Amino acid sequence: MKLKYFDNQIHKYNPLPHHKMGKQFTASGYGSKIPSAYMVKRNNRWYRIYVMIYSNSGTAYIISKGERLILKNETITTHSDNIEWEANL
Repeated sequence: MKLKYFDNQIHKYNPLPHHKMGKQFTASGYGSKIPSAYMVKRNNRWYRIYVMIYSNSGTAYIISKGERLILKNETITTHSDNIEWEANL
């Protein structure tokens, strides 16, 4: 399997209900498709950022046309609420 990477600075903070309630998506907090509170724009469409996380390390990615595109290692800062999120890949 070949890894494909995606690099984009257009993003927004768009929390799901469990984020707003301060809860985790899974009981353990680990999994292969944990939805984050952030979205990125690609080809004029917004995509949810997911995180594959086991142990203390995670990989952020989006799903586009059925394939996973891994976000490159960079810091995303939202302007609306000054939340910083760093994808440690």
